[in-house]
Amino acid sequence: MKNSQNSLKKKYQKNVKRGAQAEPIKFAEMDSTSKLVVLAIMLLAAIMPLIVRYIDVPVGPDQKGLVTTAEHAADMFSYYKSMLLLGAALIIVCVSGAWALTTQREHDFKKLLNPVFISVGVYLFFVILSSIFTKFHYTAAHGIGQRYESVYVCLAYIVLFFASWKVCAVPGAAKGIIVSVLISCFVLGLIGAFQFFGMDFFMTDLGRRLVVGWNSTVSLTSQFTGTNMSYTTLYNPNSVGMYASLMLPLTAASALFAKNKIWLRIMFGACAVVTFIIAIGCASTGGMAGQGMAILAFAAVVVTSVLRGPKKAGLALLGGIAGAGILVIALAFAFPPMRARIMPMIEKIAKMTEGESPYFFRDARIEGNNVIVVTAAGALEVQYDPAGMIVKGPSGVLEATSVTELENGNGRRGTYTAEGVGNFSVETVAGAFAFKMNEIALIFSVSESGEVQALSRVMVPVDLDVEAPSIGFKGLEYWATSRGYIWSRSLPLALKYPVIGAGPDAYSLVFPQDDVGGKMRYMGNPYIIVDKPHNMYLQIAVNTGMLSLLAFLAMMALYAKDALGQASRGLAPGEEPWAYGLRIGIFSGVCGYLGAGLSTDSVVSVAPIFWIALGMGFALNARARRLRAGGGA
Repeated sequence: MKNSQNSLKKKYQKNVKRGAQAEPIKFAEMDSTSKLVVLAIMLLAAIMPLIVRYIDVPVGPDQKGLVTTAEHAADMFSYYKSMLLLGAALIIVCVSGAWALTTQREHDFKKLLNPVFISVGVYLFFVILSSIFTKFHYTAAHGIGQRYESVYVCLAYIVLFFASWKVCAVPGAAKGIIVSVLISCFVLGLIGAFQFFGMDFFMTDLGRRLVVGWNSTVSLTSQFTGTNMSYTTLYNPNSVGMYASLMLPLTAASALFAKNKIWLRIMFGACAVVTFIIAIGCASTGGMAGQGMAILAFAAVVVTSVLRGPKKAGLALLGGIAGAGILVIALAFAFPPMRARIMPMIEKIAKMTEGESPYFFRDARIEGNNVIVVTAAGALEVQYDPAGMIVKGPSGVLEATSVTELENGNGRRGTYTAEGVGNFSVETVAGAFAFKMNEIALIFSVSESGEVQALSRVMVPVDLDVEAPSIGFKGLEYWATSRGYIWSRSLPLALKYPVIGAGPDAYSLVFPQDDVGGKMRYMGNPYIIVDKPHNMYLQIAVNTGMLSLLAFLAMMALYAKDALGQASRGLAPGEEPWAYGLRIGIFSGVCGYLGAGLSTDSVVSVAPIFWIALGMGFALNARARRLRAGGGA
């Protein structure tokens, strides 16, 4: 009993030293509910980004006949991540709900008038509204293949955001969560770094077995195999670029200030190095744009710190920028593979405004009963004739090098070689024929009267001369790897669904996938599925409406204003240097993520870490403000 009283006395004296309104500092001082929330976030942050597991997911009824005719869609990088995210969010909601129902406490509802809460509320309202009134209810509830950003996943993002904001007011909780983030960052960074240097773990026997199952005979291949591209556990190099735009500024800036926590500084520094490698290894120009935005954000902190804050803090930041610049240059020149990857990325940015098609296939058109396929090496012509197909190359009529019967016995395949163009084949069946070359196919139907019509991916007749509605980017369709084409066709969708959007994850279901002619001209593949707008802001506008986009932008603007204002004032009284560095790092990283979002989409592999970091940023800024006001830690 006496020991217990002494313990309470020491704790009381400790709190008095902090201030009358002191809050917990260590994880051990938190209540049990907050501890469970912190542990759930830590588990998610440490494990979720690393999950790669094969599964065949049933294709929803919304998607059949629009983007696919298959019954199942294979997935390795998104489905299980979304399931873990939903599980963690459910735990947080249940624990927090139980605490609210069993705790006798007066609630200050005036806090709900906080502009940030209002922005989040508006965003949530339209996300939910879009899922209720969409015609794609299955997709809204389950998400779409390779993405799985359903309405529940969108809600889970906000749960993570508020939970991180709440618990990260305690420095011990913030430290635990950021360490979990760094664990997954370092592991996926190592995997991506090895991929960059030609050693892909997922192409090894062990990697294959871990992904598809120990006794499975399913072969594991990737479109990035052999390219030395860093796709790591995030599937797409563009997603890696977006992740690096968030984590590289966060880890690099935090490493500069974690002087009083050497072990934490080492972790930040190690993650900064591997993240820098994958930022180069993914060859994402969108990621480079994000890094540029992060640098501008960091520079804004430096300038405002020098102008309004302690000069010492401003000089320290200037020194940090100089040191980081020297490190980047040294790393780039120390490793020839990195030098070799950086230059093409710079050249790619310089060529982003070119108006000439970079694709082999340039156009396709129908003239009477003739199909003309224009390639970079010349035009090929297929003339339908009931007595036999007539095929022409740039130099005239071509004779088939071989003719074989199709496996089903209902048609035949003729193989041809056009000088200077290459090999291709023409397959004919009753009432249809197909042109195939370089794994690209064009399929046509033939009516009883001999009229030739192009067919869409799901075998619906389309007119090659009629392009989908577009806004802007005329003559710039090839800009940024055909993003000009995608954006020009996405803007009309945002105007078509201005208030409630098309529904969560419904973008690919409303995009004009039957724009066969447009896709051939501007993407080099008539049947490629455009499943994302390559722009996070267009993604939000089309899926959940422009009002939800405005609410999201308001959230980000409020955070940027708060973060820059607090960072420019330097270290708050009683604030730990590592926490101050983390505030600056999160601000730079969030700006980097938002910059990368101009050419990349929100994905379930990366977005949860962003929302955790954003909530942590709000919490640490609020704590710095309280410390300056003398309200305790």
